Amino acid sequence: MSVLAKKRDIKIGILGLGSWGRNILRNLYELDVLHTACDSNPQVIKERKKKFPGINYTLHPEDVFKDPQINAVIISTSGNYALSFSKGGIEAK
Repeated sequence: MSVLAKKRDIKIGILGLGSWGRNILRNLYELDVLHTACDSNPQVIKERKKKFPGINYTLHPEDVFKDPQINAVIISTSGNYALSFSKGGIEAK
C-alpha cells in the first residue's frame, strides 16, 4: 500500500480552533486528513468554514469522539478544558 493510500485512511478530528487550533486545522486540511473540526464558539466555526470548506464542523466535542470514521483526535484547547475533553474521549471509546 502506498503512503498516499495510507494517508487517505487517516481521519482526524480537532477540538479547539483558536490560535493554536487554527494552525493545526490549516495543516491537517492541507494534508487532507481532517474529518471534523469542533469549537464552542459559533463565530469561530463560521470563520473557519469560509477558509476551510468541505469538512464537518460541530459545536459538540462528543460528535467528534463518537464518530466511527474518526481514528484520531487532537485537543487544542486551553488547559481548563483539555483534561475533561481527554477523559471524555477515553470514555467514548
